[in-house]
Formats: sequence, structure tokens, C-alpha cells
Amino acid sequence: MAVIGNDNYRPGLSPPKPVRGGTGWLSSNMAQLMVFLNGLILTIVAFSTLSIFIEEIVREGLLKTTEEVQERLLTEYESAEEVLNSLSYVLGTSNNYNSSKLKNYISKSVDRVKYFEGIYLLERNANGWSADEIFVSTKNIQQTELVKKIVSVVSKAREEDILLRGFQWNGILDENDDNAFSEPYLLKVKVEGVDGGSWSDRYVVGFGYFGHLISPEWIENKETIQTINFLSTTSNKSLYFYRKAELMKVGFDAGGQVPNNFSIKLSDFPVEVQVTMQVGARDNFLRKIPLLMLLFGITLTLIGTMYVRNNQRQSIKLSDMNKELAHKNYELSQQMSERERLSQVIQKASRDNSAIINAVSDIIFELSVDEKIVFLNDTWKKVTGFDLDQSVGRNLFDLLYYQDQEEQRDNFYQLVKGQKKPYRAYTRLRTSDGTFRSVELTISMIRQDENKDLRIVGTITDVEERRRAERALSEAEKKYRAIVENAASGIYQVTPEGQFLSANAALAKILGYDRPEDILRDILNVTDEVYVDPAAREKILREVVSSKKAKVTEIQIKRKDGTISWANEHIRPVYDDEDNLIFYEGSMEDIDQRKKAEIALREAKIESDLANRSKSEFLANMSHELRTPLNSIIGFSEIIKSQAFGDIAEPKYVEYANSIYGSGNDLLKVINEILDVSRIDASERSLSETNINVSELVSSVLISMRTKTEKSSMEVHNHIIDSALGL
Repeated sequence: MAVIGNDNYRPGLSPPKPVRGGTGWLSSNMAQLMVFLNGLILTIVAFSTLSIFIEEIVREGLLKTTEEVQERLLTEYESAEEVLNSLSYVLGTSNNYNSSKLKNYISKSVDRVKYFEGIYLLERNANGWSADEIFVSTKNIQQTELVKKIVSVVSKAREEDILLRGFQWNGILDENDDNAFSEPYLLKVKVEGVDGGSWSDRYVVGFGYFGHLISPEWIENKETIQTINFLSTTSNKSLYFYRKAELMKVGFDAGGQVPNNFSIKLSDFPVEVQVTMQVGARDNFLRKIPLLMLLFGITLTLIGTMYVRNNQRQSIKLSDMNKELAHKNYELSQQMSERERLSQVIQKASRDNSAIINAVSDIIFELSVDEKIVFLNDTWKKVTGFDLDQSVGRNLFDLLYYQDQEEQRDNFYQLVKGQKKPYRAYTRLRTSDGTFRSVELTISMIRQDENKDLRIVGTITDVEERRRAERALSEAEKKYRAIVENAASGIYQVTPEGQFLSANAALAKILGYDRPEDILRDILNVTDEVYVDPAAREKILREVVSSKKAKVTEIQIKRKDGTISWANEHIRPVYDDEDNLIFYEGSMEDIDQRKKAEIALREAKIESDLANRSKSEFLANMSHELRTPLNSIIGFSEIIKSQAFGDIAEPKYVEYANSIYGSGNDLLKVINEILDVSRIDASERSLSETNINVSELVSSVLISMRTKTEKSSMEVHNHIIDSALGL
């Protein structure tokens, strides 16, 4: 079991508090936000600091170059002065001036007189100024004219003036082109005597150009220097200008140029030096380092943020475990701080490891390179029924299904030789009762034990129940398919656009097709091609979509041969997980015969209603046309029978009147009973059971029929006896 260390732990500290996971978005993403902000801030700070630091380095480099220019200029000028001072000293210490010896001395020190085009000894006497040539760098100079100009300038200068200007002299330097320009100058030093006195109006004068003070070679060797310009502070006139040759080749670009000016005094002559510098390749590279640092920091920040994000996802899943591990870590850290309790900590960790490994539902095993089982967890016994002690040391592949042993051995040895990556395979494992269970064999890694022996680690997952479930699911799918294909009702799936996705044979039969495939191929729009009323069909679809419930309707459909029949349809919409309509599914039943029977029944009912109406009209006529005259007959017969207007001579008439009266009442009773029957049929009356005297009923019928029987010469006898019937 791995122990998570606490780097902040110190003996004597209180135990760490359990970590409480946030519930809101801010708390759950605070670590990511903090890492991102901290990384961004650190990156920006590092970028800014490094930019400032490198800019300071670049600035110091440019400043150093400027100081080098200043130092070079002053040093060269002082060297030029020193040359003239040395000559002045030599001339001052010599009683006899020997021109040839002095020239010989100077010829041995050419490097010292490189600052001058010529050096002359000027002396004023009674006849005026005289000049003697000490050194001339080239014979092309018009010496006579030059000496006249030098004498003219020196004669007008003050005694304390050392650096002299004020005369024009051209055609001396070849640098007088687009890249370089230089003004001439005179450097004057008075010749001092041996005893500290001075010769009267005797001077050593050097003639040169300002360009001699800083040579082009020295400028070309300085990568950062682009141009140098000497300006007279008093006249603001350029004394010397030099621009590197490569600037003329590539074109002068002021972008990226860094000007730097400084003022110096050459003796008593003020000069402003303008140095234009370009950042060098090294400094340009240094300037890119902050950008690289910025990109690197942003990349690290994003990587760190993603790393924290992934870790946080894992930590959410393991938050409860982390709380427990934090307390265990504290306990383990306390134990690890005490050497005498180290063994107890190791034993506890070993027990925890064993508990975790044994709690896993999969079999965890280790094999040696010769296929022997070295380690098994307790799940082995739960799955196989074999004891661990009996199984350790056995060949694992001998316990597999016979037909799989050779293949698994070959995969195993390829893995050991490094010819195959970790793999998984489905096989069957023998159990203690002799049966085989379906398992998933996974060979995951190779490690070395404490003796440097190779151990192959893997797992065995019991998939017997899963395989059974898969087989059961397959059987269920087959049964479902058989039910759908053999169902009496047509079953279908159709897209919202009206294209059939599936259909069974019953639907094909209902629509007049031979096979379901013909429906899927021939019918492109169900609404227009199958339903007699497409508008009603569209209305039904809108209703089921709006209600999201199934709907049952009776509709008319068109068969393949063009005939129209009735069908009972059950349809419902089907949605995906995002509540998007994907298709409709439903069933259809042929109810054409039933609908025809209903129509025939409806027509028969109409005919029955018409007959019933005729009967009602007949009864109404009978009630009106028969009862009215019958009441008159009964009334007149009663008058005759009762002899209300006088005695009747013939007794037979009285008997006939009685018979008419009785028959009339009987007929009226029959009419009333017929009307009662019609009322009962119309549910206006209800029948009630009661006892009657059958003998009297038969006697009254015989009396009413007497006239007809007598006319027919018939005799009717009443043999019904009330006592015999018990009535």
C-alpha cells in the first residue's frame, strides 16, 4: 500500500484537518484558478524582470561602448600630445638642433606619429617665422602651401592655445567620401628650455585629421557602433564623421538605432561626440529571451493548470479516501519519525495492502517465467473453489480450457520476450467441481521482485454472469425479433421526414406488399403515399409531438393496388437523451371488415328507426281512428242494453247489445294493451307480474267470438277448469 507523505510534517505538529471539498463552481475550481493566476503573475513578473534586466545589460553594453569611444578618443589624443611633448623635450634639451638626427629618431617611432600627417618646428626670429619639416607622412602634400597656412594659423593663435583650427585644407584624406569625412587640426606645443625657461617663440606643431584619433579599423571592429560624428560645440560644425560601409550596402535604417552623445575637451577645445549604435546580435538574442521565457511560462502555466485540473477531477472521486488517508498519513508519519516503530508501520501497511488486494472482486496473480503461480489473492478461492495453498506453484495455463492453453502460452512467452504488449483475452477457467467458468484473462505488466526475478502480474475477471446475461440478451433480442416479425399487427419505425426505418411482414401484408423490404424501398414519404388524408395525418403527428404521448386513431390507408381500407393505428414519438425527436414508432391493425360491419349495422339501425317510426305512426292512427268510433259503439250499445229510451220488444236485441258492449270493451282493452306494449318498447312502461283467471279469460274470448263461430256453424267448448289450474 502506497503511503502519501506530508512534506510539511514536523514532529509535534497537530494532525491535519480533513479536507472539505467545495460544492460551488468557485470552490471546486479555485485551485485551477489560483494555479493559472499564480503562474500567469509569475510569468509576467519574470518576463518584466528579465526584460528590465536584459535591457539594463544591453544599455550597459551600449554605455560601455560609449565609454570605450570616449576613452579611446582621449587616450589617442593624449598620445598625440605626448608625441609632441616628447619632441618638445628633446628639442629643449639639445643645445644644437640637428634636423637629420631628429628625423632619424622619429623614423624609428612611426607608430607614435601615426596621428599626424606632418610635424613641423616653427620658430619666430627677426625676419619672421621659419618652419622646418620634422616628419611628413606622404610627399604628395603641397608642403609650401601647407606650411604657409600652418604659420598663418599659429601666428594668430594665443600662446595658451594647444588645439588649433581655422584653416581649410582638402585633398589630404581618401576617406572624404559618403562613409567618412574628417576636418584637419593643428596641435601646438611650445619648446621648453633645459633650465625651465623657454625658447622664444619656438613651437612643435603637428598637422593631422580628427579621423586619426579614432581609426576606421577600430570602429569596424565594434559591432554595435554604426556612426561616429565629432561636432564643434562652439560652431556646431562636423569635425569628423564615419559610417560603417555595410550600412551603405543594406541601406540606412533609423529603426533600432540608439543615439548616445557626450561632450569632452581636447585640451581647451570642447567637442561633442555623437555615437549611433545598433544593438548587436548577442543583445538581440538576449532581448528575445524574455519572450521565450513568457511563452515558456505561459506553456508551463497551462500545463500546470491542466495538470491541476486533471488531479482535481481525480481528487473529487477520491475525496473521501483522501480524508481517511490524510489521518492515516499523519499516524504513519508519526510512526516513521520513530525508528523503533518502523517495523510496525511496515506490517500495518502490508496488512492494508493484503486487505485491499483481497477485497478486489478480480483475481490478482503473479506468475514466474516458467508459468508457475507465485501469488494469488483470496478471490481465487471464491471463483474457482481451489485453496490458495494448493494452487500456488501450479501451472496457470494447465487450469485453462484445453483448446485455449496453447494460444495463451504462446501469448505469454511473446510478452516475456518483449515481442508483445500487455494484452487481454477471453477464455475458460477450471473450477473445483470440474466445470469451466468464462473469464477475462489480463496480463498487465512485468516487474522484478526483491531477488531481481521476473514476475508477470495479471488479473482474472469472472465474466460468467456477464456472458450469461449477454446470451440472455441475445435470446431476448431473437425472441423480440421473432415476435415483431410474426406479430399479427403491423409494426414500424418511421423518420420525422416520412421515411420507413423498419417494418414487419404484417405491415407489408396490410399495405399490400409481399415483403417488408419492398416497403422500405418503394415508399419514400409515408404521409403522402400511405394515408388517404395527409392533412389529418400531419395533425395527429403534431398532437403526439406536443403531448409526447401515444395516440390511437382509426384512419384510412391506401394499399399498393390503390384500394382504400381502414386501419387502427397506435403511434408514439421517440426522443434521444437530449430531447430531440429521432423517429416515430407504432403499430397498425387492419380493421376494414369491422368498419364495414359497423357501417352495415349503422345502415340497419337507420332502417330499423324508419320502421319504428312507421309503427309509431300506425299506433297513433289506430289510437285515433279506432278508439274514437269504438267509444261511440260502446256508448250506443250501453244505451240499448240499459233500455234508457224505453223497453225493447225483442229480447234478442238486448242480448245483442250486451254482446256489442262486451266485445267493444274487449276491443278497446286490446287496443289499450297494444298501446301499452308500444310504450313498454319505448321504455315508457314496465311489465308487472300478477295472477289471472284463465277460465274467465277464455270465456270472454269465446263470447267475443260467438257471432263468428255461429256463422261458421262451429261449436267451441270451454274445458278449462280453474280448480285444475289452481288459479
